[in-house]
Amino acid sequence: MFWLSLLPDHPSCVTPLSEYVGKIGDVVVLRCEVDASPSQVEFRWTVDGEEVSEHADKELVSEVTVELQQLSDFKEYHCQAKNKLGTGVEPCVIQLFEIATALPASPVDCDYIALPTSINITCKEGQAAGSQQHYVVLSRAGREMARSLHPDFYIVAEPQKLYHLDVLAVSGLGNSSRVSLSILTPSIEAPKPLMSQAALIGVVIAAIIIVFIIIIVIVFLSQKKKKVNKANYSLREGERKNEPPLLARGAEEGNATPSDRNANNSLYTGGETRGNSITEHKAPLAPLAPPGKYCLSLTSFR
Repeated sequence: MFWLSLLPDHPSCVTPLSEYVGKIGDVVVLRCEVDASPSQVEFRWTVDGEEVSEHADKELVSEVTVELQQLSDFKEYHCQAKNKLGTGVEPCVIQLFEIATALPASPVDCDYIALPTSINITCKEGQAAGSQQHYVVLSRAGREMARSLHPDFYIVAEPQKLYHLDVLAVSGLGNSSRVSLSILTPSIEAPKPLMSQAALIGVVIAAIIIVFIIIIVIVFLSQKKKKVNKANYSLREGERKNEPPLLARGAEEGNATPSDRNANNSLYTGGETRGNSITEHKAPLAPLAPPGKYCLSLTSFR
């Protein structure tokens, strides 16, 4: 609102950043305008940290006249106002640029890296000649391959192909001279095998040897186990043959007559034989024999 502008306040810039252009031989008037309440202000101009003594002030506006005699006159100026409340927080910035009068200079020191599917080109910027410019890469046929504000380019390419390229700067006044490059992209290498054929044969032979050794070990252990089992069987058979009979039978059972078998049965059972039958009689148990000896106490009953 209107009454707000009448409140006391420090000076502030109407345009915090201003740009002016000119060329050598011109006279340029730089303008600085502020808002302040109270409006009685004092202006102070500086350039490169040094105060500019000559400037024309009128109320809230101050002007500095600059004669452009050389390139060093194109600089950045600062303007600051002060009233009884104090000095403005930030100065007003006025930049003075040169109007381009010549074509831009070519990029320099161009280098590149060629890959099977891309090309990277890097150059250094040439003299801008006071104009805004950008950089492009053109084919010899005039086709634009890449564009950038800085001479750094990435170009999609094809493997094993020769490219003839021109790098140049472009401004509103025209183009710079061209920097020509001839670049051959390499072919795509076939993927290398994980191991050579000789190494693969060595691995197969080693695997066969290991399997053969495992088979030999298994056969050896199997034969050894069979020998141990056979030795244990022979030992048990020998022990059985050396054991004394539990009963004295008087004759081999194969040569004994029926009467001998009956007698033996009678002795064993402690009974008597009548015809083909055996009558059993209970007899008192005899004391146990000492270890390793066998005996049988027989008692006859009539």
